[in-house]
Amino acid sequence: RKALLWLECPPLVSSESVGCLVAFVLQSKALAQGHRGIMEAMSSHRSKAQTVILADMSASESACAALVVQRLLGRLMMDMPEIFEDCVLGSATRQCCLLCSRGIFGCPAVVCGVASAAERALAVLPVVVEWGFSFPTKESLTEAADSAHPLLASAGMSMAPGSFAYVVGRIFEEIAIEDTEEVLEVRARAVQARLARGVRPLDASAAPAAVESYN
Repeated sequence: RKALLWLECPPLVSSESVGCLVAFVLQSKALAQGHRGIMEAMSSHRSKAQTVILADMSASESACAALVVQRLLGRLMMDMPEIFEDCVLGSATRQCCLLCSRGIFGCPAVVCGVASAAERALAVLPVVVEWGFSFPTKESLTEAADSAHPLLASAGMSMAPGSFAYVVGRIFEEIAIEDTEEVLEVRARAVQARLARGVRPLDASAAPAAVESYN
């Protein structure tokens, strides 16, 4: 019930979207394996997706938001977005939607996805999906970078903490949607439009000149 708490108010998300979400969960053969199994069942063609959703799938509300955003955007885009849970983005990936929730940079998949996007100079569009999410300050960027470093190392990825902080700071310069989950359906078209127009690609190579401002 807590996982779907934000779906209780009728105006927030359409009943059709909720129905699709519930139907998918009930039909998934991977239900016994928990949400990770569900996501693996959904993402058999992940490597072919041009648009990827980065979200903390270990948090119930964030996971639900990712599923809803995926389905809403899927109706508006030629290419069905996929939810990322690997270490390296697929070769077909061209852009990412970062679903912002509390503690997001403690999630290995999100950290690796952001670093991978930066290394390949891909576009990342941040979308706030949780009440209480605080936009990064210089202090919190440093903390996020410090916590991300061991996560990246364990995944075999190399990015200096200062470079990661710089990349995250650049992502939030692209904030286009500052609403929370209650307007996901209404804003789906706005997200699709921003992705269609293009978002500035990340450039980790520019980090050294700006690292000091995050330390």
